Amino acid sequence: MGMSQRDLATKAGCTQSYLAKVERERTKPSYALAGKIFEVLEAEEHRDEAIVGDIMHFPVTSLDVNQTVADATKAAKSSGVDQFPIQRRGHLVGCVTTTQLIGVDPGTPLRHVMSDGLPTVPPSTAVGVVRSLLHSVPAVIVVEDGEIRGIVSAHDLL
Repeated sequence: MGMSQRDLATKAGCTQSYLAKVERERTKPSYALAGKIFEVLEAEEHRDEAIVGDIMHFPVTSLDVNQTVADATKAAKSSGVDQFPIQRRGHLVGCVTTTQLIGVDPGTPLRHVMSDGLPTVPPSTAVGVVRSLLHSVPAVIVVEDGEIRGIVSAHDLL
């Protein structure tokens, strides 16, 4: 990978001696330290990749849970977008796709047709990480400082 044990220890916030003990299974790191070690290793693995902030689609049209299927249909037709994040009081709570809207009464509130929220990532996330997520979800929401900054779908990876 091109990273020395000393560099990994420094970036993870522990000593090289402690990291060597972990590697030899003479001690077990805390959950927080283990998470930090994996975070550093993943960042190193994807270091030379493009980041999500470079490929995301923005601005993002999001809808409110109290808006209706008719509102979502109008937004889809005017924007050419097939999926929308759904928010409640500024917080991401779900998503709706145009496929979910087919055959549903136009007056139905989106809270009754939306599905679970999409995964969120910061703009600095490596594209490879999002590529893996897109095998199981239609899109990934890019969030920074609690605000939706963009969305990435398979179309953005083409």
